[in-house]
This record gives sequence, structure tokens and C-alpha cells, in this order.
Amino acid sequence: MLSRIILHLAILSVLLVVSLTASSHAQEKAKQKGATDPAVTARVTKLIGDLRDIEKDILFRAEAAKALGAIGPAAKDSVPVLIEALKDEDTGVRRYAAAALATIDPASKVGVSFLVEALKDKDAYVRCLAALALGHIRPAAKDAVPALSAALKDEDTGVRRHAAWALGQIRPAAKDAVPVLIEALKDEDFRVRGSAAEALGHIGPIAKDAVPDLIEAL
Repeated sequence: MLSRIILHLAILSVLLVVSLTASSHAQEKAKQKGATDPAVTARVTKLIGDLRDIEKDILFRAEAAKALGAIGPAAKDSVPVLIEALKDEDTGVRRYAAAALATIDPASKVGVSFLVEALKDKDAYVRCLAALALGHIRPAAKDAVPALSAALKDEDTGVRRHAAWALGQIRPAAKDAVPVLIEALKDEDFRVRGSAAEALGHIGPIAKDAVPDLIEAL
């Protein structure tokens, strides 16, 4: 039974590594292309201006944040403005700003403290996207472990699920979250339980205390 659990978690880990490696290669190519493409640079500059312009229609500004996220790493210059937008009064702007930060500069921990604050946003979807963005930052987001651990108690199922996933992406640096992830194995939602089990597998041998609970969760 135990060997089956370990094998299952190992398969999940391999699949995730393959996925993240492919994503990293794609982002690097986009970054190189954007850095040498004047048209992309000009578009990013315009979108930054649109997002900053509070006189513009709210939907227009939200679309600007969304477009910056779609550009990806080549829109790195927009990170400070997107961080600022995490505190925008409009929910849509905050949502797209959080989502964009997850795709533009996932290796940077510049926005970690701001994304941690976004985990307390009144809008559940913003909280979900903040957790997702922190997961993409991976070990560099280790300072967010306490906040993500707290998010495992969030009233929203999606937030709890994304918080568990993010802790798994932080890997061994999220070792302090093991007790709360073990608790999450008893969550009422099966998707949260699955994300918690997967996260414990990614954290690795440090999470060995979770084995009995993983067996019970089968």
C-alpha cells in the first residue's frame, strides 16, 4: 500500500517537472523575442500607460492588465505597475494583475509580499490567483508559506486548493506547512484533499510524518 502511494506521488512529481520545464523553455523563448522586438516593447509601454490611467474605463484598464499577462516575460517592465494594481479598487483589475504576475516574471520574488497581501483580498478569485502566482514563483516564495498555510483554512474551496498547490511548488522550503497540509487531507472537498496529498509528495522526505495520513486518505 505504501509503495503504491510513493509511486503515485513520484509519477505526479515527474509530470509536474516536465510541465514546468516546457513552460520555462517557452517563456525564455518569448523573453528573448520580446527583448529584441520593438513592436512588443511599444505595446508593453502603451499597456502600462493604460493600466496606470485611472481616468480610463475600468474594463479598459482590466483588459490592459490581462494583455500584459498574455505577453508574458517580455512585459517584465510592467511588474511594478501590476503590483500597484493589486490594490486597485476594481476587482477585475486586481484579478488580472495577480494573474499577469504569475506569467510575466515567475522566477522573481519581487512581488511576493504584495501577493501575500492579495491572499487577504475580499474577492475569492483574487485570492485564488494570488496563490497561483506564488506557486509559480516556487522556492523564491518561501516567505509566503505562513500566509499560504493560513489560506488552507479559507472559506472558499478554490482558494484552499490553490494554496495547497502553491505550497507543493515551493517544495522542501514549505516544510513548515506539513502539519496544516496533513489536516487538509481531511478537507470536505476531494480536490483540496488531492492537492494537499500532491503537495506533501513534492515537499519530499521532510513530509514523512504525513505517510500514515496519506494511507488513511486512500
